[in-house]
Amino acid sequence: MRERQNEPIAAGDDIRSAPPPNNLHDGLATVWQQVASLVPKDIAGKADQLAFEALVRLIYTMRSREAKAAHFARLQSLLAEFGMTPAARARLCKL
Repeated sequence: MRERQNEPIAAGDDIRSAPPPNNLHDGLATVWQQVASLVPKDIAGKADQLAFEALVRLIYTMRSREAKAAHFARLQSLLAEFGMTPAARARLCKL
């Protein structure tokens, strides 16, 4: 995947190596670690942590079977933002 020139990710700033925020309970922290390992390299950094936390919370909600239709729509959108769908990865490769 080609680096996006307008959105550089500094060395050591990759969301994949960021620890879960302290405000997340153990279940959410586990989802954070699982999902962070799936984010493509150089896609997200510290500036994206709030959006990533929203993604983590939505995945946790989905897994706990409490998600509503609106949750799934937002989840799909955030998955795409983080390059975690086939179509999103195809678009990112073109950048």
